Amino acid sequence: MKWKELFWLLLVANVLLFGWIKLSEPVSENIPPGHEQIAPERMKLLAPEEVESLPKTESSAPAPLKEQQAEIATGPTCYQWGNFTEKYIERAREAVKELKVSYRTEIVTDREATRYWVYIPPLASLEAAQKRNEELHGLGVNDTFILKDDAQWRNAISIGVFKDESLAEKLVNEMRARGINDATKTARHQEGRLSMLSITNVPPNKTEALYRLKPEFPESELKQVTCR
Repeated sequence: MKWKELFWLLLVANVLLFGWIKLSEPVSENIPPGHEQIAPERMKLLAPEEVESLPKTESSAPAPLKEQQAEIATGPTCYQWGNFTEKYIERAREAVKELKVSYRTEIVTDREATRYWVYIPPLASLEAAQKRNEELHGLGVNDTFILKDDAQWRNAISIGVFKDESLAEKLVNEMRARGINDATKTARHQEGRLSMLSITNVPPNKTEALYRLKPEFPESELKQVTCR
């Protein structure tokens, strides 16, 4: 009987010892990552100057709203638009009036003036001109205009007009680099009084509308200038 009692006594002692050992171990099993116990004695509050000294990391977050607005917002701009013969100056003035911006008319010359015109020669029909115009837009040439009222140039497509012949030649070369081999240039002589519109203090929300007017006057040149 003594051996049996001793056996059970040792068994109970071993069970108690095993339980004590398991309870004294750190509880770390089956704990999801990120949920481990925090050691408060290792925590430290940083002073503001210590935070500033920490390494900076790049962020892909968008810039603050005020910075974005500063990048987008621009001040009023000024433009010169011309030259117009007496036939077109009044119509150009009416178009600018509708934008409700400030402008003045300036007489450029009473003599003959030469402009260098880049264009696609007249096509057989308006439908053919419209199709070719769409092809130009597909190639990234958007500032175009189909002539409809001029008997000599009806169904031609205007691409640009310049005072400087070298600029016209440069545009022709750019067109050919895009595969537009039918673009050409010619000198056009404007007789009689020529006028120009000086348009000032154009707000950003009306700039695009101003540029949309230009194709209606294919022989004109619209350029931004320094406001005075």
